[in-house]
Amino acid sequence: LSLLNLKVSSVTAVTRAEDGWSVTAELVERRGVPDTSDLLGLYELRLDEAGNVLRWERTRMRRRCDLSR
Repeated sequence: LSLLNLKVSSVTAVTRAEDGWSVTAELVERRGVPDTSDLLGLYELRLDEAGNVLRWERTRMRRRCDLSR
């Protein structure tokens, strides 16, 4: 995911697709102090068989401490 130049916080889902993989990951958009105030983006990524990113989309943003969303 160096393409996005963001650090992966967690991978929340991986699903096999017809022509590759669908991956959902939380990426750190902005670091906060303390780290519970980090701003995370939830991204949907589509990968080909070799793991190359074909498409990506940020679907949501949240603070790390906001567990209700």
